[in-house]
Amino acid sequence: MLEIRLHGRPAFLKQFLGPDAQDRLDATLDQIARMAALLDEGPDALCQLLLTLPAHGVLITAAAPGQQMSRLLAAAPPQRRAALLARIAAWLRRLIGQDRHRAPFAPGFWLHRLDGRIAQVRAPIDRILVAAHMGVLREAAMKLQGAKVLRATIHGDLTPDNLFLHGARLTAIDPRPSSPLPVVRDVARLLVWLESRRDCPAPAQRDGIALADHTALSALSGLLPADQAPILRFMIGELLLDYYLASASKPDRRQALARAMRDWAIRPGP
Repeated sequence: MLEIRLHGRPAFLKQFLGPDAQDRLDATLDQIARMAALLDEGPDALCQLLLTLPAHGVLITAAAPGQQMSRLLAAAPPQRRAALLARIAAWLRRLIGQDRHRAPFAPGFWLHRLDGRIAQVRAPIDRILVAAHMGVLREAAMKLQGAKVLRATIHGDLTPDNLFLHGARLTAIDPRPSSPLPVVRDVARLLVWLESRRDCPAPAQRDGIALADHTALSALSGLLPADQAPILRFMIGELLLDYYLASASKPDRRQALARAMRDWAIRPGP
């Protein structure tokens, strides 16, 4: 995403490159249209599409008003931080409200994806940590056979960098195209993103995540039914490792993720 000016106003430009650029552009436009219809009008918003240049694989959206949520969270005291995270959860609840359905959960898909990532990694990693983490993930997957997961249209990259708060209005940018996915994936991604930026572990944790953050996001009424908690735990574990594998150039972040992986494996629950 590039920040530009279009007709004198701030905007975001995204360009898709490569042989599948047109397909990815079309899929993203479909995702934007689907999310805009689900959110409709109100304080839970999505960046407005301004212009597409299909021949160049380009789409341009309006800049989101307000302050980036990542900056707000970084400066927030605990009570304010919890309120901000609850606000994000409310945005997601609005998005999935008309689109949710249950389907069989397939943990093997996510394990296979991780196996592929591990096989392709070239940067140094802690192979013992990774193998141990995969072992615990496989044990968790066995217990989830036959589970039903809540699926819906989700953002796909729900992080504080992609959210802007202006008064009561929360606007998301840069959604990722996808078919309906587990709702817990957006929640888990946000929790893992937060934990990867934490300088030291919180005194109370759940599934490797600061308990206060975990509760503020996952406990909002109407977002995640209680039976989704084991699947959320699995997704947190999957994304902790996914982020760890991608963090070679960021040693502080990798250290935080490695610590969270160990906590996730040995200390489930509060």
